[in-house]
Amino acid sequence: MLTFIVRRVAAIVPTLVFVSILIFGLQQLLPGDPAMVLAGEEREELSRLRRENRQLRLEREILSKAAAWFAKESIATPKRSSDS
Repeated sequence: MLTFIVRRVAAIVPTLVFVSILIFGLQQLLPGDPAMVLAGEEREELSRLRRENRQLRLEREILSKAAAWFAKESIATPKRSSDS
């Protein structure tokens, strides 16, 4: 049983070396730097979030101004009673 385990572990080492070399070679075939590709995706996400944040701030500002205007108009306009 011990010899079986030793042979299996010994067989794993060349397999891991082969797979590591294969993956390294495939990465070298890809254009660009993988780190730069990931950074580019993060940069696009950050840009999208900044645009969305700017839009939300603009909408909040518009709603705030509208609420202030309606509050001012409701105070300035005398209430009419509906005496029938």
